[in-house]
Amino acid sequence: MNKKSTLLVVVFSCCFGLIYAQDNAIKQDKSKTNSNIVKVENSISDSLNNNLAMFFDNFSIGLNYGISEFNGDIKEKGFLNKSNRNNVFNVRVGKEINNIFTFYTGFMYGALNGSRKKESYLDSEYPYDPYGNSDSLLIGEKFTADFIELDLITSINIKNLLQYYYKSYPDNPEFLNRIDFFYNIGLGIMSFNSIKRNTESNTYIYAYGYHDLDGSFEDEKKLIERPLARVLIYGYNISYLINKNIKCTLFFTGRLADSDFLDSSMMSQQNDKYRHISLGLDYIF
Repeated sequence: MNKKSTLLVVVFSCCFGLIYAQDNAIKQDKSKTNSNIVKVENSISDSLNNNLAMFFDNFSIGLNYGISEFNGDIKEKGFLNKSNRNNVFNVRVGKEINNIFTFYTGFMYGALNGSRKKESYLDSEYPYDPYGNSDSLLIGEKFTADFIELDLITSINIKNLLQYYYKSYPDNPEFLNRIDFFYNIGLGIMSFNSIKRNTESNTYIYAYGYHDLDGSFEDEKKLIERPLARVLIYGYNISYLINKNIKCTLFFTGRLADSDFLDSSMMSQQNDKYRHISLGLDYIF
């Protein structure tokens, strides 16, 4: 009987030992698995953080305020003539790819205007007047237009480009090293509307982007219904690095639209143009 009891004790002890060992092995496996999962999660997190850090390295956001100067059919002569000027606002984000190329995407909101006196019309020219509302040959005509524009721009650092190709390019004092010159080239898409009036009486002549075909001649179309025009962007800017995170930038760019109706007139020019001159600040991450 004692032998049977001893055997039972031994069997139970072995079973308990096996169960304990198996449970301990399972716990160890779980611990290793959890440790591996934590390592993988940390690795993924570190990779994401590194990728984000690389993306935001030399990433910038800027805000500009300036003027537009219209250069189409309905304009007065003279550079920066007040009759052709209006206001523009620009917000942009940029990514410096290297010390030569930077890519920007920008959103611009603003207005255009211009006027034309009767003396500027040639004998063969007549105001664009589909509805016969013009008294421009007596006085003149004027227009105003509102627009929003989305741009994609490549900016080329001219100074760094010269230094790259001409190793003998002279070193500059610290102050001049903070200044950079850029040439910009890009494309944009513009949504706009425009209305033209008689100069003296301020009465309606014609509008583009309005419900004139429905008989509501001065009723603007909704934003999604307004006409679109592609825009070619070209020009220069100069920047001064105030500190490692902030720079001041002056833009001087031209814009050529594939529409002749920015001034509600289809006359001698097939593509209306305007300048954009603005000053702003960029924050560099």
